[in-house]
Amino acid sequence: MTETSFTPSARRLPLGKLLLGATAGAIFALMLALLAGRAESGILAGLWSTLTGRDTHIAGEGSVIERIQRLQRLETVVFSMDKIVTGSKENALLPDFLAGDKLLLLVHGEVVAGIDFSHLQAGDVRVDRKDVHLRLPAPQIFTTRLDSAKSGERVVDVLHDLRRTMQAHCGVFRFGDDLKKGVQVVAEIAERSERTFIGDKSKVYNTARVEALELENLVETAVSTMISAEARKESRGAQSRDDYPERDDKNWMKHTLWYKEGNRLDYKPVHLRPLTVQTMEPKVRTY
Repeated sequence: MTETSFTPSARRLPLGKLLLGATAGAIFALMLALLAGRAESGILAGLWSTLTGRDTHIAGEGSVIERIQRLQRLETVVFSMDKIVTGSKENALLPDFLAGDKLLLLVHGEVVAGIDFSHLQAGDVRVDRKDVHLRLPAPQIFTTRLDSAKSGERVVDVLHDLRRTMQAHCGVFRFGDDLKKGVQVVAEIAERSERTFIGDKSKVYNTARVEALELENLVETAVSTMISAEARKESRGAQSRDDYPERDDKNWMKHTLWYKEGNRLDYKPVHLRPLTVQTMEPKVRTY
């Protein structure tokens, strides 16, 4: 009996076919990655999220409108104007040079105009895949401040009352009744700040004008601080309330937003998962 052994020889693919297969595989993988990156939903979107760790999310019209409205307004024009106002009164019996009256007044003013984003409607925003089409509201004049006022509230008096009000009603340690009273008082001061005047009308190295403009900014800051502090029923960070001494993460783990238009409050959630740094769980501050 004769035994015969057989050893199979290894079959080698030509080098050209290997290169062609590798190239085709690379092209296929690249096309799959591009499709997955542009996908908004489905299996490809899930694959892209798994590979990159990022979710593909396209906000709807309602979300886009809400985010744009939070910008409040876009000031596109700020200009100063000078206008000469004339007037006359005639006398029916005597000549004008004897009994007539002439009036000549030079008025200086500043006008701020732009677009108010709070006027956006649902039909003004259209989301088309990753493109957002926006129809802006009509431009309007926001404020006009004339320098022709000869009387009114002194800037230093309003600023002094504002400072005393914030110290008395919204200091380091805060109380519910004081905050409620402070909301009323600071609203009255805000109205008074709109009736201020300055004696020096010059526009070069005029510290009085600078203080008047700073007062406007301070009033807005004071109003937003007072209203937000009164509405937040807890103690957290720089706010220590005697009537709400504990921190309330269940109801008040959110940012407070104050809008000058309508003098209203809104809130924004706190993002607890940063994109680039390690997450720090919120906890009570102790010393």
